[in-house]
Amino acid sequence: MNEKKIIKEMVEQIPVPRQKIIDAIHSGTKRSPFYSKRKRGQIRLSIGLIAAFALFFASGFINPTIGRAFAQLPWIGHFYARNGDSLGEMMLEEGKTQALNLTETKNGINVTVNDAYYEGDILSFTGTVTGDIPNLNKENELSLEIAEQKIAVSEGTAFEEIKNGYKFQIHQRLSSEQIPDASTFLLEITTINGVKGPWTFSIPLKQSKGEKIDVDKTLDFGVDGLKYQLVSLNPSEKISTLDVQINQSKTDATIEGMKILDEEGNDLLFSKNSQLLDNGNQRLQLKELPKKNTKYTFEAVYEQNEYSKLISLEDKQTLLTSSFDPLSFQLLNSKVENGKAVITYQVKHAPKKSAFVHNLGYCLRISTKDYHAISDNNTDASDNASQTSSQVKVIDGEKGIYQNTFDLTEKEQLTTAALNELYFSVKFDEGITETQTVKASVIFYQ
Repeated sequence: MNEKKIIKEMVEQIPVPRQKIIDAIHSGTKRSPFYSKRKRGQIRLSIGLIAAFALFFASGFINPTIGRAFAQLPWIGHFYARNGDSLGEMMLEEGKTQALNLTETKNGINVTVNDAYYEGDILSFTGTVTGDIPNLNKENELSLEIAEQKIAVSEGTAFEEIKNGYKFQIHQRLSSEQIPDASTFLLEITTINGVKGPWTFSIPLKQSKGEKIDVDKTLDFGVDGLKYQLVSLNPSEKISTLDVQINQSKTDATIEGMKILDEEGNDLLFSKNSQLLDNGNQRLQLKELPKKNTKYTFEAVYEQNEYSKLISLEDKQTLLTSSFDPLSFQLLNSKVENGKAVITYQVKHAPKKSAFVHNLGYCLRISTKDYHAISDNNTDASDNASQTSSQVKVIDGEKGIYQNTFDLTEKEQLTTAALNELYFSVKFDEGITETQTVKASVIFYQ
């Protein structure tokens, strides 16, 4: 029985929605709920979440001996499938991962790196931890602290408990501007469940990739102060990447949910997760290189955040407005009694959002007059000088009249404040304003 058949039979016995995972990979929308958002250092995951771990990676190293190695370690394919790493699983079946079987022992704990792959800007390492592993917080957890590397950032890990330890899978993305064809990568695990090592592995990996393509084109989204520069394409066998430079004058604005659509509406993006590079650029993963003489449309949601000015709770004349949205607020009545502030106000030009009323309980603020000065210098003090959590009551939905009740006793500096000592402000953000979809089209090259 050949290796592919062994893998196929193993996978078929696993209760994993294979086609849904593959479809999600191609749509680029499925990701792990405990993804680490490019934080370096400690990574800790619970076994109860492991089945939901969805990763989008592939490898490009062709190892002629992988079939024999995998026949000896069939659990790797099973583990990839369990983790939702469908691409890693398929690359393993194609013989495009590297068998390593490297072991280090420190302080009674054995770490073995069995398998690795390198494709595009992605590094993946799979192995086991066995031996005298302390029980972490009386839970069956594996806590790995990964040392920072100059060119790679840990993106996440998954694990599964075994008889005398754990299986693990560590994923990293390159943060360097250059993506080498081949390099020796350092994997250093400094601490395992509180036990210090380090366990260090120097792992040579290579991939098949093309030469970098300079793009040097600027997208016009029609937004003042936003410059989105396409810098270069990095071709690779499975995952090509696009480096972009984003400059915007508004510090409280963000671009979310980016899509790169071809003329048929297919999204070119392989993953929604961008990687911050050492040079300040962002790197996007692509399913394939853009085609020549083809128009692609970049589509995203442009979100802005802005605080209104502060007005006294006794001020019934001033209209609080935003510079980027027609939404407005006007106080109608305010009172303070029994440690609570109750404000009634009218909203005009409210967006048609199902969560609008709910979000009113978090976007309005009661504070002291010197709140902003305090917050600029002392975060702890500013927290005690303002209250943003409140209970919302609809007074007249058609007229846009609402009432919010703030518990002042939760904040030290507000507990004894009188009505004339308190101020009102609004945070205009995506929770209560209209979201703005922005688009820009480009032909990458002729």
